Amino acid sequence: MSRKKIIFAGELLNLFAMKQKKKKTQVQIHFRAWSRKKYAVFASLKKIIKVGVLSASYSILVMPGKASAQNTAEVNTQNASYELEDVVVTAERTPVEVQQTTRVVQVITRTDIERAGVQTVNDLLRYVSGLDLRQRGPLGMQADVSINGGSYEQTLILLNGVNINDPQTGHHNLNLPVDIESIEKIEILSGPASKTFGPN
Repeated sequence: MSRKKIIFAGELLNLFAMKQKKKKTQVQIHFRAWSRKKYAVFASLKKIIKVGVLSASYSILVMPGKASAQNTAEVNTQNASYELEDVVVTAERTPVEVQQTTRVVQVITRTDIERAGVQTVNDLLRYVSGLDLRQRGPLGMQADVSINGGSYEQTLILLNGVNINDPQTGHHNLNLPVDIESIEKIEILSGPASKTFGPN
């Protein structure tokens, strides 16, 4: 058997460089381009290589009895009806004294309203510190209320828990169907605790 030594291109150039130093003759090196076939690398090694692929198949058996059982189960669930019990949600305000709450609340009581000697809610709100009331039009019509330098969009006015902002413009309609004598108290909630009523 003859032994063939595989020489890489870098080693080949080094060998030729060493031979060139010994001999002053010119050496020509020819590289042959491989063809673009899958076996080109193996052909350059001059060896026969066999590549085989082992394939296997797997079959799945379908049982018709199980499939029909699933279909009947679906039909049974579609015809079923369930009755749910009624859920009642109730909420009420808990009475808390102003001194015990952590919120920033200004309260105008019935006695404060009588002492002020005012005829309208607009006139009463002008006495509240930090509250700015800008009236547009005649008395009792549209007015913008802002608290602590905010805008009217950041202020929410509730009458017995019902929002009375104009849904089209967002401005406040202070043409309230309430006489000043029938108001029990006015609470002005400001600061971070006011977020419990929504974004404004």
